[in-house]
Amino acid sequence: MSETATVTAKNQITVPKGLREGLGMKPGDKLIFTKTPEGRYLVDVVKIPKEPARALEGALEEIEMDAVSLKHSIPKIIAQKTREKMHIK
Repeated sequence: MSETATVTAKNQITVPKGLREGLGMKPGDKLIFTKTPEGRYLVDVVKIPKEPARALEGALEEIEMDAVSLKHSIPKIIAQKTREKMHIK
């Protein structure tokens, strides 16, 4: 299956309806783009919970790294922990 999206002058795209429905996307959900070693990109959907703060409860307890590394890792950690708590693969 192949879908096409066009980039607008403001560098925005609309995710085609078939993809949104197939991925169960809703307004407010986030897309994470990960580059593979081959140069392709994988796209993951992170569903934003109704209570985002509760979903992240305890997410940083296991992290052992310096403050600078942590600052740069927080978006990735939050995305990973959100997917785990929401049972998203």
